[in-house]
Amino acid sequence: MFNNFLRTNKIAMWLLTVIRVYLGYQWIEAG
Repeated sequence: MFNNFLRTNKIAMWLLTVIRVYLGYQWIEAG
């Protein structure tokens, strides 16, 4: 049910995308 909510909620999708990109960038910066 939660996954379906994320799929239908574009705001949640954007937030997850931003968080993933941010964490990925931090990980690359940390080396």
